[in-house]
Amino acid sequence: MKEKEKTQNQPPTQPQQTELVMHEIPLITFDKWVEKYQKVFSTITNIKCLNLSGVVGVDPWETIIFKVPDSSQKSENGEPKLVVRNIADSKLLPVIDLPPSSFMVFKNNTFLINSILPGNISIKCYGLKTGPILFHCVNIENYQIPFLKEKVKRKNNGKINVKSVDQKCYINKLDTSYDNEGVFLLYKQAQKIHSQLKTRRNAADWFLIKQQEVVDINHLIKIDNVLQYIFSI
Repeated sequence: MKEKEKTQNQPPTQPQQTELVMHEIPLITFDKWVEKYQKVFSTITNIKCLNLSGVVGVDPWETIIFKVPDSSQKSENGEPKLVVRNIADSKLLPVIDLPPSSFMVFKNNTFLINSILPGNISIKCYGLKTGPILFHCVNIENYQIPFLKEKVKRKNNGKINVKSVDQKCYINKLDTSYDNEGVFLLYKQAQKIHSQLKTRRNAADWFLIKQQEVVDINHLIKIDNVLQYIFSI
């Protein structure tokens, strides 16, 4: 009898949860990031940083000039034409101190750094004049799904905390339906093919293809906002 009472008074066993990990990522200025990782992004992209160190009276790290392939323009051999783009005030722009898995430089003093963390987590760092916008993403199957948006103030050289999420939750959502009417309000173009976007997987496939076609940073941010919405509801 005592043994039975002891068993009954024991707290119920809790289901085992996925261990969540916190990553602490320092911020550095964009000029230091380029100096530290330019060999990495020069290897994985066709982006080259032009050396202005020999120009008298010019600080080569104040405004950084890049030679970038522009997919909207073709050279005589059919390859993307190389254009010159610059990032001004690079000593004032904070970015994540992580090596890039991809790197893009856009018009109007903007750029995108994509970095991968352990535990199927990644960070998209959109560089803007007013300070970067960060999307914390979970990587499931072939998808990079934003789960948190964070704005970092200009001249912030502190750190950010990136917490992992329960990946099973996002995997289980892939083949489920969602509020597509809300998506159409955020992204009107999706209405044209609403019959093809029945599940979150359908939507993720379509929006990730759109991101590969887009060369405007504000459009890319808009799509990440939509993806975050789709998987948060």
